[in-house]
Amino acid sequence: MEDINFCIKYLEDKTRISLKIIGLLIMSLIYSFILVRNIEKTLEDNLLLFFIIVYFFIIVIHHFYTIIHRLISYDEICINGDYFIVKKNGHIKSKTLISNTIFESYVFFASMTGLAYITIYDTSNEKKKLLFHYKEDEISKEEHILLKEIFKSQIKD
Repeated sequence: MEDINFCIKYLEDKTRISLKIIGLLIMSLIYSFILVRNIEKTLEDNLLLFFIIVYFFIIVIHHFYTIIHRLISYDEICINGDYFIVKKNGHIKSKTLISNTIFESYVFFASMTGLAYITIYDTSNEKKKLLFHYKEDEISKEEHILLKEIFKSQIKD
């Protein structure tokens, strides 16, 4: 691979993130209330509705987890030659060979936007480790295309 060096600083809009977390907590409470209050009636009358409510509850919890993981784990990623580097507050959290990564993209149905979620995993150990994840609209289109080009041999759709 040619010697490519660049970094992407992940923007942490604290107001947007706070509003998202508050909204997700409210949605979790509403789903919990619906589940607890109507579980017997829903199970008897409409099992499909029950599973839909549980599905959306799991989606809300997953989205909440990804926000918290992002805040705790990283704020910048860099490509330095053959290495993928994840940083938090200027400190290197992980440095992985690009050849030891998998670049996965999938459309997350719950987002209702059709935007793909992108995840990059370290596969150097038996258990793959999440290094970085983002939605297509959270970084610039040019950065997204550049990442796909760098990880083209590791892409798994």
